[in-house]
Amino acid sequence: MGEMFLLGIAKSVVEKIVDLSVDEVRLVYNVKTDLKKLEDTMISIKDKLLDAERQQHHNENLRHCMWKLRDIFYDAEDVIDDFKCEALRKQDAINHRNTNSSKQLQIRGCPNLSVLPAWLPNLTSLQKLEIIKCENLSALPEGVDRLTNLSELAIDGCPELSKRYRENGGEDWHKIAHIQKVVIKDED
Repeated sequence: MGEMFLLGIAKSVVEKIVDLSVDEVRLVYNVKTDLKKLEDTMISIKDKLLDAERQQHHNENLRHCMWKLRDIFYDAEDVIDDFKCEALRKQDAINHRNTNSSKQLQIRGCPNLSVLPAWLPNLTSLQKLEIIKCENLSALPEGVDRLTNLSELAIDGCPELSKRYRENGGEDWHKIAHIQKVVIKDED
C-alpha cells in the first residue's frame, strides 16, 4: 500500500491538470502550452515512480529522494489549486457585469480560497449557491441575508463553513435561516 503513495499523488496532480478547462487556462494566464508540457512530463515519469517506490525499501538514498519528490508533488498540487482559484476569481470578475441575471453559482475545488467576493450579496437574482471543497473558506460575505431569491444553499467539504452555518449551534445560522433548502455536509 505504501508503494502506491507517491504514485497516487502524481496521478492526482495529473488529473487536476487535465481538469483545467481551456477557458480557465486562456482566462487566467494563457499558459495552455506550459500545462500540456507539465501534463506530458508527469505522465512520462509515472512508470518510473512506481518502480522507484518498489525499490525504495532497499535503498536509503532512494527513500530520501522519494520523500523530497513527494513534497514537490504536494507543492505542484497547491499551485494547480491556486491556479483554479484564480481562474474562478477572474471568471467572477467577468460575470460580475451581469449580476442581475445570475441564477446559479457553483464554487468548487478551491482549497486555498479564503474569502468570497464582497459583491456576492449583490446577485439579487441568485437562486442556488453551491460551495464545494473550499477547505479554507470560513465565512460567507456580509449581506448574504439580502439574497432574498436564494432558495437553495449547499455547503460540502468546507469544514469551517459547515461549523459556522449549521442549523443547531452555528454562530451565523441566522444569516442563512431565510433560505428554503440548506444542505450542509461534513459538519463537525
